Amino acid sequence: MSSYTDAANENLHHKTEKKLFNKARPQSLDYLLNQDKWILLTISVTLILIYYSIFSICIPMMKDIHSKHNYFNENFKQENEKLKILEQKVYKLKQIAKDNLNIYNPVCQQCWSLICDLDFDYITLHLLENNKPIKKYYNDTLSPLQRIFMIICVVNTISIIWIFKKPFRLFVLSNIFLIISLSIHGEFFISNTSNIYYALINGILLFLFSMFLLLKILMTLLFIVHYRMIQNILNNE
Repeated sequence: MSSYTDAANENLHHKTEKKLFNKARPQSLDYLLNQDKWILLTISVTLILIYYSIFSICIPMMKDIHSKHNYFNENFKQENEKLKILEQKVYKLKQIAKDNLNIYNPVCQQCWSLICDLDFDYITLHLLENNKPIKKYYNDTLSPLQRIFMIICVVNTISIIWIFKKPFRLFVLSNIFLIISLSIHGEFFISNTSNIYYALINGILLFLFSMFLLLKILMTLLFIVHYRMIQNILNNE
């Protein structure tokens, strides 16, 4: 009688554990719950390799660009001053040509008339765009890093959508970083000046967010494996 009672109590205990386990199951688990643990392990290793490859390229580039900040900052100012002087000279020539149209000398009037017919806006734009060696060097130096930042944002967004069932907050945050990276790259708010610090600060914050996201993904995948193991044990018992 005692053995029968013990067996009944043990069976009741297992059923209670199973009910509690099912009741306590997190509702945010994604479809990967139905996958094999080796698939989950492969996904984890793949993500680690992807992030490691990206950051192993990104971090040295950030250090190199940071070392050139003072150079860009000083030379940008000099280059902008030269461009302003050049623009003023073109504008002054335009004004002189207009003023000299009233000269009664036919030859001089014809010469100044030809000068007035020039497209000064196009000339000014052409001169300004083709006399920016520091700006071009700056873009060639910073653009690859900014593209990597955008790639990181895209990888983060894809990982969030793929792994989590309700990724709204992480999804929004990842896309905010993408918008910031695009804004810095396109110089929507800061132009004709060095914005290296803005790019580097954005990169550091993006790096921290990506590390947090990777850790959260790995913990989620680990929890799914642990969940399946306990579920199999309870089902077998």
